[in-house]
Amino acid sequence: MNRDEWTNLGLPEGTLLMVLSSIYLRESWKYGERAFRNCMLDVGHALGTVGMAASCLGWQIAIQDEVGTEDLYSLLGMDDVDLEAERPNCLLAIFNDGVIHNVSLSSETMRAFHSASFKGRPNVLSVDQVDWPIINSVSGATSKPAKMDVYEKKAAFAKRKASSEICRVIRRRRSAQAMDGRTTISSDKFYEILRLTLPNQLPLSLFPWKPHVDLVLFIHRIQGLESGLYLLARDEGRVDELRNLMAADFAWERNKSSTKDLKIYLLAQGDLRPMARQASCHQEIASDGCFAVAMIAEFEKSIKKFGYGFIIGYTGNVA
Repeated sequence: MNRDEWTNLGLPEGTLLMVLSSIYLRESWKYGERAFRNCMLDVGHALGTVGMAASCLGWQIAIQDEVGTEDLYSLLGMDDVDLEAERPNCLLAIFNDGVIHNVSLSSETMRAFHSASFKGRPNVLSVDQVDWPIINSVSGATSKPAKMDVYEKKAAFAKRKASSEICRVIRRRRSAQAMDGRTTISSDKFYEILRLTLPNQLPLSLFPWKPHVDLVLFIHRIQGLESGLYLLARDEGRVDELRNLMAADFAWERNKSSTKDLKIYLLAQGDLRPMARQASCHQEIASDGCFAVAMIAEFEKSIKKFGYGFIIGYTGNVA
């Protein structure tokens, strides 16, 4: 891309474009046909990481959702032929001037660029490779179409710089390996955790589309809350639909102690630690923690409305 082509984008000065991509073979050697799912999880983790890192610096980030998969292949000069082929997932625009920009790069704009000329060849993972045809089939079926306004967009939220406390916690974060089965947390702390899953919170605020995933909560030891099964509706417009799909004897009592921005409903009271453990592949951490979370994704309806390319949008995220 030459200077004139870059200038024609109309991007603010200092803008950085970043593409996230996947090589399925580098997951399939261990996970087989599940490699596609794991790659999408990795993309989600990478998006969250980039979003939080940008926020800690006071920068803004936006997914260029109008750009299609084929446009990214052309832009990056990627070759989609062999087993170790690299597949582009999404394009990000990062702005470092502290201003909230509403920039959308169109498919037509991307096609105007010349493919970059790359030197060298990527390292080969192994000479002994196992082909999983279903991965390529799913990858092809979920290619993002090159269209404007493909998905329902959520309301725009002002992007905020992450606090120094958040940045400190992120740098010190470690994954929990086990829970003691005794410790409790306050309901206020619990609500603070849940609030981070809302679409207007970092890093999920970088996604332009409405949420299509709701959270089922197994509450074990939250001060002020009865043990039982709860639902956090991340899009309250789906509550009636979820109610019709679930067991008829669920209570659907609105939790009154949480704030207005958290739509939490009590479905059933009781000790659900065995159920939480079973639903989490029999991992003790799900029954010994203060609570456990499962996700309900709106797959079928979304696929019928938007196509299989929509899977890329939220497979690896609470999006």
